[in-house]
Amino acid sequence: MKDNTAALEQALDEALASADFVIINGGSSRGEEDFNARMLERRSSFFRHGVRAVPGRPVAFSIVDGKPVLNIPGPVAAACLAEHWCLSALVCHWYGLPAPQYPTVTARLEKPVKKRPGFELIGRVALHRTDRGYAATPVSWGEDGIPGLLRGTDGFLNVPADVSGLAAGDMVEVELLKSPELIG
Repeated sequence: MKDNTAALEQALDEALASADFVIINGGSSRGEEDFNARMLERRSSFFRHGVRAVPGRPVAFSIVDGKPVLNIPGPVAAACLAEHWCLSALVCHWYGLPAPQYPTVTARLEKPVKKRPGFELIGRVALHRTDRGYAATPVSWGEDGIPGLLRGTDGFLNVPADVSGLAAGDMVEVELLKSPELIG
């Protein structure tokens, strides 16, 4: 859908009329062209835009007409992470379900991880087994682009906002996206 205020308003009204929870994908940024955030802020009884985590920083959450509305960023990696750490938790909270728990493994970091100061980093890693346990390699955009990035990600590594980065050799906790039996 194009950035047309009237069309966005109509689409939101239609979604609110038929859904318990509305998800908007795209149009969430920190700039002047953020039509969705302005619309949600104007129409909501509660509005929050932006988190101190990357990727996914411009996620917006609001309550409109008594219903939760989540605007997740358009880029695939940011949308995937916003769904993983934000959407699933919000849906569980809204319906009174326990928060999702993902298995973790401890792994030795094979390459350093640098991050933006003051922001939490949700880093993607590929895992493999060694004779000493698991090893984690940060996943970069690489030549395969987004499909390769998502296909090559075995888990997430959370680096807190107050940590400047991690060094190769550090032991880290990795939240698994697949069964440990599937990791080679």
